[in-house]
Amino acid sequence: MKKAFDIVNKDERLKSYYLEVSRRSLRVPILWNDPSFINLLTMLSPSKRISLKSIFDGVGLNIIDHIALVRKYGYDLNSYFYRNTILEENRLMLLYNELQNEIILNSKKEFVLMCEYMKQMHVEGRFAVVDIGWSGGMQRFLQKSLGIIGIENEILGYYTGVADYYKRNMNDGKLSLHGYLFDFYNNVNSVDKRSPFVGLYETLFLEQKGSVKNYIRDKNEWLVAERYDYEYQMNGELQEEYYIVEKIQSAALDFINDIEAIEFVKYIPFTPDVLFANLKAVGLSPSRKDLKMLAKFRFFDEGETFSLVSSKSFIYYVFNPRCLKNDLLSSKWKIGFLKCLLKIPFPYFKLYKILKNRN
Repeated sequence: MKKAFDIVNKDERLKSYYLEVSRRSLRVPILWNDPSFINLLTMLSPSKRISLKSIFDGVGLNIIDHIALVRKYGYDLNSYFYRNTILEENRLMLLYNELQNEIILNSKKEFVLMCEYMKQMHVEGRFAVVDIGWSGGMQRFLQKSLGIIGIENEILGYYTGVADYYKRNMNDGKLSLHGYLFDFYNNVNSVDKRSPFVGLYETLFLEQKGSVKNYIRDKNEWLVAERYDYEYQMNGELQEEYYIVEKIQSAALDFINDIEAIEFVKYIPFTPDVLFANLKAVGLSPSRKDLKMLAKFRFFDEGETFSLVSSKSFIYYVFNPRCLKNDLLSSKWKIGFLKCLLKIPFPYFKLYKILKNRN
């Protein structure tokens, strides 16, 4: 997104910088300020189903290092909960209470380094943050951290979309949010145009490096981002997903460069929906070629790994109907899931909306 902005930006007063952050690197450092489980829920993915792995990832701890504690309360690495009843899980609350001291100590340690990184990068005053979306969580974490250490700031958030669950990030102060394709913050009648294929959408914007974990000092005492291993690299070799994403992103930047070179095109009032049309078509009405290329992409979220489409055979689900619900909820491209499952011409988007309303 920064590369795209730098191509079209003609205003020399607007300087762009790449801040190395992630949800994890900004969320964990402020947990000490309010380590309650209720607050943590506002920081995790808004999925209806929450895994125990994602809870540990959310507080910056490795579940493998705490496997004895996990088993003490009768859970395992595959345990999960439903958001609407999770607060009634007494064993989970007891487990979380046992972790709180460690959560707070780790959070305070990361807070010091994260704030020093922000000072080093001169993150202060009035500035804009730009990301794909969806509810202003990272903006909230950053605004909260800067406020705690007394750095004056006015942050304007610009996103490809602002989802209807943005309100969960308003408890620590009002945020300035602006969405391009949809914007529930400024228009309650907006339509979330990426929800049936959110995983596919996010995959196309992936940075070609591992996600930022936290901040460490290099040999020169300079604060730098420590990253997780790159998801699309195994045993030192880049995987097919990397090359596909790279090709798509390079083509998008080529398109922007081509458009910038054609003077009259600048005066055509393209609407967001027009510019979104081709991506929307792939997300809602994928061809066999689209599914073959993209369905098996791995998607990494909150410490877990999924396939964008993880459907099994139709016959399998006939005999294992409960697995159908679980696999559909886990899928990050639900339209792709349904089409891979049924393999026939069908109004899949209508089916998706029916299933979503029933849940």
